Amino acid sequence: MLVGRAFVHPLVRAAVLDAIPAGERAALHRAAALRLRDRGLRPGAVAPHWQAAEPAGDERAVADLRAAAREAAAEGTTDLAADQLRRALDEPPLTPAERVDVTLELGELEVRAQRPDGPGRLRQLLRDGLDGDAAARAHAALANHLVHTDPAAAVDELEQATEDAADPALALRLEAGLLEALLLADADPVRLRERIARGVQLDPPSIAALAAAANDGALRGLPTGELISLCERALAGGELLATVGPASSTWNLVTHALRFAEDARGAERALQAGDRAVREQGLLAATLFVEQAWGYWHRDFGSVALGAARARSGLEAIRAQGMVTTVPALSAILAENLVELDRLEEAAAEIDVDLGAAAGTFIEPFALTIRGRVRFLLRRHDEAEADLRRVVAFADARGWTAPNAVYGRLRLAEVLAATGQSEEALELMEQDVATAQAAQRPGCLGMALRRRSLAQDGDDAIATLREAVSALEGTDLRREHGWALHDLGARLRIRGDRVEAREPLRNALELAARTESALLARHAHQELEASGARPRRERLEGVEALTPAERRVAQLAAEGLTNRQIAETLWVTLKTVEVHLGRSYSKLGISSRRDLASALGLEGDAAAA
Repeated sequence: MLVGRAFVHPLVRAAVLDAIPAGERAALHRAAALRLRDRGLRPGAVAPHWQAAEPAGDERAVADLRAAAREAAAEGTTDLAADQLRRALDEPPLTPAERVDVTLELGELEVRAQRPDGPGRLRQLLRDGLDGDAAARAHAALANHLVHTDPAAAVDELEQATEDAADPALALRLEAGLLEALLLADADPVRLRERIARGVQLDPPSIAALAAAANDGALRGLPTGELISLCERALAGGELLATVGPASSTWNLVTHALRFAEDARGAERALQAGDRAVREQGLLAATLFVEQAWGYWHRDFGSVALGAARARSGLEAIRAQGMVTTVPALSAILAENLVELDRLEEAAAEIDVDLGAAAGTFIEPFALTIRGRVRFLLRRHDEAEADLRRVVAFADARGWTAPNAVYGRLRLAEVLAATGQSEEALELMEQDVATAQAAQRPGCLGMALRRRSLAQDGDDAIATLREAVSALEGTDLRREHGWALHDLGARLRIRGDRVEAREPLRNALELAARTESALLARHAHQELEASGARPRRERLEGVEALTPAERRVAQLAAEGLTNRQIAETLWVTLKTVEVHLGRSYSKLGISSRRDLASALGLEGDAAAA
């Protein structure tokens, strides 16, 4: 049996290799590439030897380097993929058609990796007469490069790309990209809505346009039944995910639209399908969209601890990919969950910063609304009010009236009520109450009623809070329900009804435990104590003691994934998974994997992946 050999030390290896003449070393690498290829190793293992060999006009080298580049690109190592394609171009003779194909693939990767040569390479191809689907791909890549720096130019590139594309699947992806660009960076919603209408009126309608219509309708307060139907048509039984893919804000925005519609289970199913696609295809680039959407889902319907873990995972992935503009999108939802975990200083470190290139884009209101809340909790009321007024102005300019779209009016009302501007707070909430009723969203109604109570006194506030509790108790918005119960209990205690106050406060405490909201738990404890009750304090152990990373690893293990599958899902080493699981077992007081689901409180609930 052949036994593998290795150098005893890296210095020995370097010394041996340096002693081999360059030409002989290159020939050895070529021989190694051919032998590994004959043994059936994957292209990624063969390619390094081709890269170290001298070009020799070997079409096998080109095939392996291109295949390895596709592998590397799918795994998110774009720079490596670009280096492999550059080496493929050095391997003569390529046919003219092959050279164009490789150059186009290289340009697309260079743009994605933010290398300076990429845009020029693509424009030269277009000047040389690139046409059809190839030209469409070049325009699309240039648009991705321009979207954050010159949105108008990005839209122009994508409009040209959609005209050039002949392949239906490519045309759909390009249409989705165009709609995403218009949404992200165009301050005027008219062009976006005209483009959506054009796609929806086709026979059959474009599912990319249906997806954009669902997102726009959700933000504008489309009635719940119509909105859910539109989302289902856009998802098309999995076609949107299969064609456009999870590495796209088009699919991501449909999951948010379902969340805005308060359809927790529908959003969960869509996100679980996205998780499967990412896992099966190894799409690091999709991590941003899937983890961001899960972060919001957990803030609204699930565990804020798991929401923070997923948001942190996505944030680390996009920072690793150098996607600076998109960082505030993940920082925002991470901060949202950290606030509910009662970790205000950590939330401030994430979001109390300048938004940079994200300012003025679709990302801005979602970042500013949590920045405003963080500043409010830090008692920096003037800064909080300025942030939230900007959110409201942004939403008003686009006709976004749904209360739960960006929370702008809800959170501004909190600030206004706390700073003696009750009349304006009441006006804002009258608008949100009316919108929630028209859209048939009981959760939104309860959220607006709770904020309205903040600007009211005595019995009026209590009556409004009873309405809020009633509206929320039949929804999946358990944390919001908990806050409404807390506020009702607090108002009853202040009025002197201390015994009556205890039941809603105990229920609030139970919902705090179910959603893992340490902030709600702390406030409910304080109010119960003030009412004369003696609530049991939870010890800082168990699930609450887990770090976000430990929480995420433990949850995946509870779902049945092996350590290797967890490592591949989270893009970490096997050793990291083992360390996190070991610490989780210790904190949870268990000794085996089969006890994880129970210890995490996942039994009996949908264990959202």
